[in-house]
Amino acid sequence: MNVYLHIGPAKTGSTSIQLSLNRFENDDYFYADFEEFEKIIRFGNGNHSAPLKFLFEDKYFEEKCKLLKISKTEGSKIRSDLDNHLNKMIESKKSKSIIFSGEGLGFMNGKSTKNLKNKFNELGCSLTLIYYYREPLDRAKSQIQQKNKNHHFALSDYRYKSVQENLRFYVKHFDKEQLLVRSFKDLKNGSVVDDFCDIFDIELGENKVNDANKSMTEDAFKILYYRSKVLIKNGAEIGREIGKDKIHRKIRNLYSNSKNKLDSEHFRIACQVNKNDEIKYLQENTTLRYIDDDKKESDLKASFSDALEKFLVLLKIKVKIETEDDFEEYFSDISRIDHSNLNNFLEENGLDTLEIKQMHFDNKLKKLDEILYPK
Repeated sequence: MNVYLHIGPAKTGSTSIQLSLNRFENDDYFYADFEEFEKIIRFGNGNHSAPLKFLFEDKYFEEKCKLLKISKTEGSKIRSDLDNHLNKMIESKKSKSIIFSGEGLGFMNGKSTKNLKNKFNELGCSLTLIYYYREPLDRAKSQIQQKNKNHHFALSDYRYKSVQENLRFYVKHFDKEQLLVRSFKDLKNGSVVDDFCDIFDIELGENKVNDANKSMTEDAFKILYYRSKVLIKNGAEIGREIGKDKIHRKIRNLYSNSKNKLDSEHFRIACQVNKNDEIKYLQENTTLRYIDDDKKESDLKASFSDALEKFLVLLKIKVKIETEDDFEEYFSDISRIDHSNLNNFLEENGLDTLEIKQMHFDNKLKKLDEILYPK
């Protein structure tokens, strides 16, 4: 039996793949199903990171037990049930190939990676790993957006993890031919879902989900960043903000019409990684192949972009961010942002026009929170 394990990484369209393939099955392929465990260990939407890490990674297992407020004995029972479920799944679908997907699997340690490999070997499975390579700067920009979207965020809390860090244990424990790497810039039809399904010749039709996590505008990013700084100043700890998805979405939607787009160059400070080193590592250790001429073209484009960047900064058309203080200053500045959509929303929810006009922006954010989360 062939088993395909998609390990992300994060911010390469994994959520779109999972939502599109969740509950999928045809004559040749079955998308792994852990539905009966979704409420027990709290996961969903076809993301297999939680059940597989709970099964194979001791540190994750212990942390999850604490989060679920259950004893290790109770957790071990769930773990045993998960193992039995996996065994039965493999046995019942042995005439097909099974697909698993979990971007969190890219962060498993060496012992856990080996545990996973040994388990599937014991079950008689031929395992292939699928990994999408996205250029460092674009991935860093997308990851920081995600952090800013649902965290009390500070740039110091973010660290880009290189391809070498993501794949080092998989490279150690798997053969080169088992590591299938696809380029995020060469996606079929520009869609990661189409590209992933093309590996298996799967047709999804209307079930396909594209852009599950859409990029936000620069204005939306700035408002979320500003709000985060206010909350941290008032005592909130840096980290995930739980239970506030509605206000995060509302801010993104209210500022979605802005023409100001996020510039990848503004996130370079958070990503001091050499792209060519990553590509070389992938070429040496996985199935990824790049044409030399393509690399030269990329280098030429990079040189031109760098020269243009310096010229625009010199003319003060563009801001150059070189330090965390620069980042803080630029993304905390909301003085030139059009807040008319927010003002209209507050007015629609009973606030007086004059009151809104005179209100400090911090208080507008408080009112927005009160409207979305009434006591």
